[in-house]
Amino acid sequence: MARAWQIYRAYFGVMAGYASWLLLPYAGVVLLNLVGDQAWTKFSMSLLLLAQAVLFLGMLTIFPLLAACAVRRGNVDLSPQKLSEEAWKLAPSIVWVGLLETAIIFGGLVLLVIPAFVFSVWFGFGQLAVVLDGKKGMAALAFSREMVRGQFWAVAWRAIGGPILIVLIYAVALNVVVGGIAAIGNVPPEAFATFPPPLWADVITTVAEIFLLPFLFIYVTLVYLELRPKVMPDSEEKAPVEPPEPISTPA
Repeated sequence: MARAWQIYRAYFGVMAGYASWLLLPYAGVVLLNLVGDQAWTKFSMSLLLLAQAVLFLGMLTIFPLLAACAVRRGNVDLSPQKLSEEAWKLAPSIVWVGLLETAIIFGGLVLLVIPAFVFSVWFGFGQLAVVLDGKKGMAALAFSREMVRGQFWAVAWRAIGGPILIVLIYAVALNVVVGGIAAIGNVPPEAFATFPPPLWADVITTVAEIFLLPFLFIYVTLVYLELRPKVMPDSEEKAPVEPPEPISTPA
């Protein structure tokens, strides 16, 4: 987690620049909610949610590539143009592997929770295998399975337990901030018992989640890179001793 934080701090500017794109569709949704429930607003909101999903798909490529670049001390061409090209090129494979992974996990749910949990650990690195090693389809899932083989519980703790711990820390910190603002503004607790919550609280929560996203991607990518030498012995990566060279943010 310390390595993830080091890279997040070193790359905060560029990662914040890319993550902030996710705020644009959200801002549109907020404005449409203020306009009211009309036929055209529903259609527009659907388009904005679709745009947010497409942007999130792009982040599945961009953030792991940035994290891998940081570990390799920035010796990779990851200009905004290159990142955009990679995101579009890899998007179909990422979606396909995600669908395969989801189908397998849901199939595990039919056999109760434990098989689904096992499958989620075995195949959880499939999409990273697409982005960082060019694997596709079942080959990406098989690559993920090989990395986990023989160290299931250690990987489960790091790949699932780590993000859960990060989210719990984030949730506590966010509740302290929102609760403090509510106390200062004399906002009654009943205001948070309904959906949607107060607009100001929703905005704070969404912005915090968007800027938490790169950190989670970095953490999981580092776990992947540390497991990867088991399958590819010549691919061992070292953590950068100094912050990597900055990459320009998108305009």
